[in-house]
Amino acid sequence: MKRFFLTVFFFLFTISAFAQLTEQQQKKADYFFKITRCPVCDGQPLEGSEAELSQDLKKIIIHKIIQNQSDIQIKKFLTDTYGKDILFEPPQNNSTTLLYYGPYGIMTIIFVFFLIRHYRERGRVSSLLPNAKNHNISQGD
Repeated sequence: MKRFFLTVFFFLFTISAFAQLTEQQQKKADYFFKITRCPVCDGQPLEGSEAELSQDLKKIIIHKIIQNQSDIQIKKFLTDTYGKDILFEPPQNNSTTLLYYGPYGIMTIIFVFFLIRHYRERGRVSSLLPNAKNHNISQGD
């Protein structure tokens, strides 16, 4: 019986929580529903999940938004509770630095390589050309 009343109370609290959200809070909730993975579904965001656990997680996120917790606090709670894989956006730390900046480094190295190659070949071509002073082009030699 006690469990029934707790379930009803939690359900009513959730309904009232959805009704109390301002437009800004609703946008924040939608943002978190998009970047948070469903713990049950495979690679699906909370936004489209109908699993019971994902519904509970939505309620928790809304409750934290109503408590005016910052994005960082909510993300920290989610990663502390469910692990770093709960978010679609990997956190930026030492282990993910290569993920964020590696492509830029590789593209820079490739660009420099082709730039050096271009100037080396340009130097070779100009050294192979006949000297214009020694050959008179207008005479047709």
